[in-house]
Order: sequence, then C-alpha cells, then structure tokens
Amino acid sequence: MVSLRSIEGLPEDIRGHASVAIGNLDGVHLGHRALLAKAIDSARARAGKACVLTFSPHPQEVLHPGESSLRLTTDEEKKKLIEELGIDALVFLPFDNALAEQSAEAFFESVLHRGFQAASIHVGEDFRFGAKRLGDTALLKTLGAAAGIEVDTLAAVEQNGARISSTRIRQALQQGNVREAGFLLGRPYALSATVVRGAGRGSGLGFPTANLDYPVEKAVPCNGVYACRVLKEGKSFGAVANLGMRPTFAGATSNRPVLEAHLLDFHGSLYGTQVEIEFVDRLREEKRFANVQALQAQIAQDVAHVKSLYAEESWPFMF
Repeated sequence: MVSLRSIEGLPEDIRGHASVAIGNLDGVHLGHRALLAKAIDSARARAGKACVLTFSPHPQEVLHPGESSLRLTTDEEKKKLIEELGIDALVFLPFDNALAEQSAEAFFESVLHRGFQAASIHVGEDFRFGAKRLGDTALLKTLGAAAGIEVDTLAAVEQNGARISSTRIRQALQQGNVREAGFLLGRPYALSATVVRGAGRGSGLGFPTANLDYPVEKAVPCNGVYACRVLKEGKSFGAVANLGMRPTFAGATSNRPVLEAHLLDFHGSLYGTQVEIEFVDRLREEKRFANVQALQAQIAQDVAHVKSLYAEESWPFMF
C-alpha cells in the first residue's frame, strides 16, 4: 500500500483510476470497514485502485483544541489496519486552518477532481466537508455529476439498533465495557506500548508485571482490572492487566492511569520492547486492599479467572 502525506505524490497508476473512500476513520470500526469495502469493490469492478483519504491531525484537534476526544487509533495504527483490508493507497491530508477555511466546492475541485482525478467517491450518509461543514452529500453528488465522478453514500451501519460510531466506542471504553467496544470495532480494543521499568512491586507479590507506556493521545478504558491478550513478535499471551492509580500503594506520581500487565506463562524480560495489549473483558473495579496479603489473594483469583477464559475456544470472544 502506498501511504502519502499529500496528494502531489500520487502515482500515475492511481491518479485517474481511484475509487476514494473519505473519512476521519478513527478506530477503523465496522462502519468504516463497510465504507472501505465499497471503495474496494468499486475499484476492482473497474480495474482501478482503492484509495482512502483521511486527515491528520484529526479535524477536531484543530477546530476545537483542548476539547477534542482522545483517539482510538494513532496514524500508524490506522495505516496498519487500513493496509490489512486491501487498500492500494492511503493519503493523510494535513488538516490545518487553511484547509478548514476552504469551501466545499474548492475542496472538491482541488483534492478530488484535479488531485485524485477520482473515478468514484465513497462517503457515509452523514458526511460533511468544506468550511463550516457546509458541504453535504447532496452537494457532493451534484459536484460529482458535473465532473463525471460517481458518488456513492453508505447508510449508517448499526449494531443492536444503534449506529456504530467512534463516539459510541469511546463511551463503551469510558464505562469499562471493552467487550462492547470490541464488537463495534470488529476486534478487541488495543494499545501499542513500550515496556518500561516500574517499582518492581509485581515481582514482590509473586506476579511480575510489564509496565506499559502507552501513547498519550490514545483513549483508554476506565480504571479497573481486565482480561487481556498481549502480542509480541507473533506470539500471544493471556494477561491480567491493571489500569489505574494502584490505590493499595501510596506515592502515585501522576494523574495519568498506570497500565501494568501480568502475562500468563511468560518467562523472560520485556524491558524496552514494543508490545500490543488487547482488552478482552473487564474483571472488576480497581480497589484499595487492606494489606498486601489481601491483594495477593485477589490477584491469584484474577489470574485463575483469565486462565479459564484463555482456555476457552471462543477466546478472545469471537474476534
């Protein structure tokens, strides 16, 4: 897959032959995947190229700084997920104030018509574009018809009678409902993280943990203890992860939740390496224990619970 930060570098075999799906695509959830599938089908039918046009940074970070939500996917994660779906080209269009002030008509002409020379355009039914979000799908179809470009709109993809959206996934994470988030994403919600040194308390308790430094821009589930899967260099390990402030121990140095995971049946050191941790289910709330012995007993129960889940054929729950 070709990945670019502008449309100037589009290869000639893409320009003029592109079926372009457009959106922020934060999370690359099941709704987004349905949209990208439309672009792929259109491209294959005309022997063209399936392309994705998205924006970096997320427009909300520019239009409403300080108010924007934490992201479900970093650019690198988004790129990896989109490539896995079979997209031929991905363009991260830099979003700044100049682009935000560009009219819908100017955006269509400069980016889609003259830039991509698109053969078809694929958007969700609620797609808005241009300054003050004045452009809608009706305008896009009018502009497309005048330029000879097919415009296809996708109706909202629903689950359990409600529209799948990035906002709904964030709300599920805020409630600790990582199962719900996973079903909306089509995969467990995951964080890429670097293993860093911690205080070493886990080893002292008999349950050594990997302390995970995750990206600050990423949304995380609410504080609690989770059944997880940790992926490292093609290997998979069941894990018990604690996300929170470790209330049993005094001396927290940050308001940012700490993420630490005990990997089942793992022996060795992970310090300095990159891993991916998938949140499969929430086991319980984080709580303060009266003493270390009570904490040890609870961790042993948590580990036994995750071992029983990990032994099930449905692990990690149909994803």
